Amino acid sequence: MIHYTPAFTEHVNGTLIAQFQLDGQGNPVSGEEDGTTFYFIDLKLNSTNATNIQKVTYILDEASYWEPERESTDSTGLFAEKITSYGDFLVRVEVHMPSQRYAQKALLSDMLEAGHAGNMNSRIQQAIDYIRNN
Repeated sequence: MIHYTPAFTEHVNGTLIAQFQLDGQGNPVSGEEDGTTFYFIDLKLNSTNATNIQKVTYILDEASYWEPERESTDSTGLFAEKITSYGDFLVRVEVHMPSQRYAQKALLSDMLEAGHAGNMNSRIQQAIDYIRNN
């Protein structure tokens, strides 16, 4: 469960979600490298205040990503950013608005649970558990 800061809740008025890219049967799309499974994931910010957001910066685990800082200005696409991941980590999200920047942290696994709350199946749950345990 993501615990939002009061400032993020008040000004951004949104939720952080992550969603597995799914195949035609609704199963998470994955790959394998050196015997390790990884998943294709979209990070997103769903905000009723999207028109006032200039950009969203996702700051990923520096030890795992060559480019840990990712930005999106696509408000119509929920500020989506595509990543791959084999394990859980704390994502820092910075929301840039005209007069202020608001930061929020959330575990990738918590963002995935929020993002799949309406379409959870056993394969998605297994993939979230895999992420959480690695």
